[in-house]
Amino acid sequence: MITNWPENTYVLVPSYKSIGQLRPFIKSLTETVPKEYICVVDDASNDGTYEFCIDSGIDCVRHHRNRGKGAALRTGFSHLISTKGCEWILTMDADGQHSPADIPRFLTESKINPALGICIGVRDMRLKSMPPDRIISNRLTSRILSLLTKRRIADSQCGYRLYSAKFIKSIQIEYNRFQAESELIQKAAAKHFPIRFTGVQTLYLKGGSSHISHLLDTLRWIAAVGRVWFKLTFTNRKRGF
Repeated sequence: MITNWPENTYVLVPSYKSIGQLRPFIKSLTETVPKEYICVVDDASNDGTYEFCIDSGIDCVRHHRNRGKGAALRTGFSHLISTKGCEWILTMDADGQHSPADIPRFLTESKINPALGICIGVRDMRLKSMPPDRIISNRLTSRILSLLTKRRIADSQCGYRLYSAKFIKSIQIEYNRFQAESELIQKAAAKHFPIRFTGVQTLYLKGGSSHISHLLDTLRWIAAVGRVWFKLTFTNRKRGF
């Protein structure tokens, strides 16, 4: 357990049909983070996620129909900011591929960079650590976002992130699914919030499953970031920025 856990910081875990991985992950997480600072958003999993969280003393907000990761993040952000008054929200995936041991790195970033908008975890993208298709996808999307935002985006797909509530309150999240995480990067850059990165462990666990259809969702991602870029660029030009 981290001694003197910062009272302005909460951990948000979007979850969809991940109960098999969520159980051991929450057990591990609560060895580092006090239960009262953890929130799970159950995106209509119908697999016992909500009941498990309630029985474990974990705050859980439930969607009654599946809406996607972006919608789960939006729900979690709104819940934590409005009911807890938090200043920082650390997002972690429910599948156990984010190690709680890396949490202090993010807490340090919030202390040394109080104006921070987002701090994104950067994984080891070598063949010994990550599947080849993930390496190619991540490098491609990171490069595209770097070009669009004019910032160096080291790992665009890592969901292990620290967000400032100040940044979150300054924007609206438009996308309901996985595209929202790239949208958040684009909007942080457009709002001139600092974007930082910190190294995290690269974990790929057996027994997990991906809810992403790579070809179709890659096309959706390209369309989404293009629309966000166009909208942000047009709006800024119209305002004279």
